[in-house]
Order: sequence, then structure tokens, then C-alpha cells
Amino acid sequence: MMRNIFVAGATGKTGQALIRALLGPAAGSDGGWHISALTRNASSPAAKRLTESYPSNLTVVEGNLDDRESIIKIFENAKNEGGIWGVFCVLAYPGMGADASGEELQGKNLADVSLQYGVETFVYSSAMRMGPKYEETLERSHKAKRNIENHCKELGEKGLNWTILHPGFFLENFDGLIGSIGVAVLKNGLKPETDIAFVASEDIGNVAAGVFASPEKYKDKVLAVVCECCTMRQLEDAHQRATGKPIPAVPASFAWIITRISKATQSLLAHIELNYNTRISGEYPSVTEEIGLANQAYKMKGCYEWFKLEKEGTLTEQKNWNQLSIGKLFTGR
Repeated sequence: MMRNIFVAGATGKTGQALIRALLGPAAGSDGGWHISALTRNASSPAAKRLTESYPSNLTVVEGNLDDRESIIKIFENAKNEGGIWGVFCVLAYPGMGADASGEELQGKNLADVSLQYGVETFVYSSAMRMGPKYEETLERSHKAKRNIENHCKELGEKGLNWTILHPGFFLENFDGLIGSIGVAVLKNGLKPETDIAFVASEDIGNVAAGVFASPEKYKDKVLAVVCECCTMRQLEDAHQRATGKPIPAVPASFAWIITRISKATQSLLAHIELNYNTRISGEYPSVTEEIGLANQAYKMKGCYEWFKLEKEGTLTEQKNWNQLSIGKLFTGR
């Protein structure tokens, strides 16, 4: 039976990673999947590339997550060919310090429509947490994600089968000039012993594909999508061993200025420190199980392996995917 998966964020890094995992060469020619790839503009270059890459098992569908009726129309039209079986919901990051009420509305809209149309498996890609004790301290995008998660769980009592992914800190955040700033900020802003829960976006897609392949196993569960926890010193070592070069980083003085000026950067550093402390102190007791579940769905690549692939040029790059710029790092907006 062909199972139709509706992918919100289909032209983004994580959405494309899921599509590759389900329809790419490694998946084989008879995976039994069809993708309904959501885009606001079906004529955009990114949408056209998807259609050209997967001519037989992917349909680009036009809609806007801010407009519930446009999503309902897509689900209604899909009923003629068996309906939407699964949904992968990954939403665009609004930006550092930005209002996230739109993100929250989009996630809730899609969950509501999924329940309305009897979707079998709803997978929501959220963000790494610090544990139950700190849920009420979340702000902006993290708060929006928490509210979407809670909404999914409430809908679960009405019949929505949900799985929530908590991805760690994206390794792609270290790409390019902005990435070299990020390296310096983390090196100089975190305690030396603080390790970071890392993941590559490609493996978020792989884990999501594993969930869709075995939905009952991961039904109503939270998966912490983390490939490896390591300090910045350990990350530098992995990069050196994999590439033969030090990981690019701007001078420490520049990172110090950004950290002093940008409240959003200060918040990020505090979030990482707190995540580390709750993991090692036992305040977040379920995190080990959640990381284990994600690696059961798909055994993720460690930082060294990811840097090796980056050196070989086998990774897919996408510019400005995290909505960051030097100006935004300084202003936090």
C-alpha cells in the first residue's frame, strides 16, 4: 500500500532530509511512500527542484500554514487517492529574538487538520529541552514549540497518534562565516566541561523516516534526536581528525563582544548550560531513554563522521537556512 506523507517545510533542510530518506537511492525503488510536499509557491526554484528530483513519488502542493482552509483543501483533495497517511511537521525558525506566535499557530493548525482527516502518524520536529522542571521558563520559539507539543498531546486524547522529535544543536550551525562566529562564541561562552547535544539535520530526516516505518513503536513518544554529546574541545578534536584542519573560528575578542551585546546569544548559552546540567544531574531523567529511542529509529552519525562527509563534499548545503546574519547576532533580532 502506498502511504502518502504530507511534509510541511519540504523545501527546508530537515524536510528535504526526510524526503531523501524515504525516496532517495538508499531507500530503494519500492519503499511504498508518496510525498505531498507543501510549499507556498509551487513555481519557486526550490519546489521545481523537488519535482525534478522525484518525478514519480512526489507531488508539490501549494498552501499556507497560516491559512487553515488552504491546508484543508489539500487534505480534501488527497482523499481521492487514499488520503494523507502521515504528516511531518517542521516549521521555519522565526529568527533570534523574534515573535513566534505565527509558528505556534501554524503547528496547531496542522495538528488540528491532521486529527480532522484521520492522519495515522503525526511527527512534529520541535527542539531540545532542559526537562519538565523548566518548561515554564521557555520563551519565544521554544515556548511556541512547547505549546504545539502540548496541543498534540491534548489531541492525542481525541485520537491523534503523535511522535515528537527533540533535535539537538545543529552541526550545520558551524557552516560558513556565521558558523565560525558560532564556534568562537561557544568556545568562549561555555564552561570547558559543558557538553552540547549535537545532531545533523540529515539525521533528523533519517530518524523521522524510521518513525514512519515503525509508527506503533514510537506512538505517543518523545525522541531526543542527538547523535553525540561533546564539549567544544572534543568537537574541535573531531574536526581536526576528520579534515586535517582546525575548525574555523573568529578571534575570541569578537565573540566576547557579541556575547556582551546580544541578549539572544546570552540566552542561547544559558540554555545549553542548563541542558547540560539537567542531563548530568538527573533532573531530566528521561533524556537517556529519549536519545536511545531516536537511535533505535536510526543510528545517527557522530560529529567525526559528519565532518568527514563535509570534507568529502557529500552533504547538501542550503544558505541562510537558520535566518542568521552578523547583524542579527549583534542585535539579537
